[in-house]
Amino acid sequence: MNPTFLPPLVLRVFSALSFPRKLGICERMFGGSLARHGIAWVDFGGFRWKLNLANPTHRWLVYREYEELAVSWLLQRILLPDSVVVDSGANIGQMVLMYLWNGPPARVFAFEPTPAAREWLEECVAENSLRSVHVSSVALGETARSARLIAHDFGFKEGAQNQVADGGEGLEIEITTLDAVAVAQKLESIRFWKLDTEGHELPALKGAVGILERAAIDYLYVETADAGPAICAFLEARGYAPVTLQLDRRLTTAEACARFTNLFVSPRVAQMECKLR
Repeated sequence: MNPTFLPPLVLRVFSALSFPRKLGICERMFGGSLARHGIAWVDFGGFRWKLNLANPTHRWLVYREYEELAVSWLLQRILLPDSVVVDSGANIGQMVLMYLWNGPPARVFAFEPTPAAREWLEECVAENSLRSVHVSSVALGETARSARLIAHDFGFKEGAQNQVADGGEGLEIEITTLDAVAVAQKLESIRFWKLDTEGHELPALKGAVGILERAAIDYLYVETADAGPAICAFLEARGYAPVTLQLDRRLTTAEACARFTNLFVSPRVAQMECKLR
């Protein structure tokens, strides 16, 4: 068995708490000392995950949070024993571990076309004997076809900013659609879809138009960036509303889409769960 790094007690105490600006505060307190451990298997009390602790986004997992949206609390509230989760751009499984902590859901479909990141994720899945997590090498897009994965060397990012393109010198990959996956896997509904594919989000959404028009995806967590207006218009045309998770744990309708990351809810969720307590 691989040697395990157990975070110090004071960090484990902080990680168990929920408070505003948690990531920034924990990073200032613990980031430097964690970074010195480099690549290590981290014991999370039930799961062992390989992390590069020199990578700030990997350290987020040690703090038990993802970005600053209080995603951990949200997942704990919405994931059910029969939930299906889709993770597009799964990388080494940062969000996969969040699902497992806070559900766990019945099935997780993790799509990661970057070989190094996918193999890392598969190693973690095997280490924990996670039969509910299905890892795929294909990317999600608008149509089923071949494409290129353009690699960007950002050192310890583990391929997190690689991009799908129609040409270039990149690795040849396969693309499928979420609609096709839903048919093949007999998915009647999806509870949560995290979509972070470095600019390929809108094509992936267009490849899910069938299931979206049935309002069969309850929550979408989408990196919007420069495509934000087009993504928001596409989803709002299908009844999905951008929402904001407030510090007092209320979901409220957003006046406008955020610049980088947005949470969207289906019409049913907007009507039935507009206030999460």
